[in-house]
Formats: sequence, C-alpha cells, structure tokens
Amino acid sequence: MRMKLLQRSGAGAGEEVNVPEAGLVIGRGEEADLRVPDRGASRAHCRIRPAARGFSLEDLGSKNGTLVNGLPVKETALRLGDVFQVGGHAFQVLAEEEDTTATAARWRSFSWSSPSPPIVSR
Repeated sequence: MRMKLLQRSGAGAGEEVNVPEAGLVIGRGEEADLRVPDRGASRAHCRIRPAARGFSLEDLGSKNGTLVNGLPVKETALRLGDVFQVGGHAFQVLAEEEDTTATAARWRSFSWSSPSPPIVSR
C-alpha cells in the first residue's frame, strides 16, 4: 500500500504529502523529513514507517505527545481516514491514487474464464 497525507490544519493546510515506502519522520527539527513550524512539535516528533499491513505511527518521545483520532498513542497502526496531530498540525491518512494507466491495461487484458451465465426471463 502506498500512503498519502492530507494536512488538515496548521501551516500548509490543504497540501498533500506522499509518504515514501521507507516512511518518514515528522517534526520541527532540520533532521525531520516533514517539517512542521510549530513550537508544540518536538524536533523529531513521530515516525511513520512500513508495517505488516500498511503503515504504523510511532511517537518518538515527544514532549506533547501524538494524538490519533483524538487519543494519545505511543505506537499504532494507521488506517485510511485516521487523523493524527503533531502540535497544532493535523494530518489525515489517504491512499495514494492508483495509476489509471495500469488499471486500464489490466482491464484490457481481462478475460472471462467461463462462459457468461444464461439469461433467464420470467
């Protein structure tokens, strides 16, 4: 699964961020992959990383904590639609849209493995 984040509040609200397959660190420090200019965020606040089924979010010992759907977490699986908060910045988890060219190619190569069922009229 590929993931995209929608920034719901804070500086950059409305922007979408692609999460690399290797994951990323969110924080206000220069070492963060996704920087949030917010004093409520730690320099390295939380990490999104690949998990067995999608991605997980891990709080990196931040001073103010990380909320997912309004609840404080240390580590949790992320699901589509989840909203997490880093300081005053909120992000919503979205799925990255599938390549429409690849989808069209799959449909063109699709073939029925059995004949169509008979039409029955009543």
